[in-house]
Amino acid sequence: MNLERLNEIENPLLHIVKHDVVPALGCTEPISLALASATAAK
Repeated sequence: MNLERLNEIENPLLHIVKHDVVPALGCTEPISLALASATAAK
C-alpha cells in the first residue's frame, strides 16, 4: 500500500477517533475498549 493511499484511509479514521473518543471515568474503560475493538473488527 503506498503512502498516499494510507493517508486517505488514516486521516478520516484519526478524525473520527479524535472527535468521538473521550476519556472514560469509573468502570466504563473495559466497555469502551470492547466497543472500540468490535468497531475496528468490522
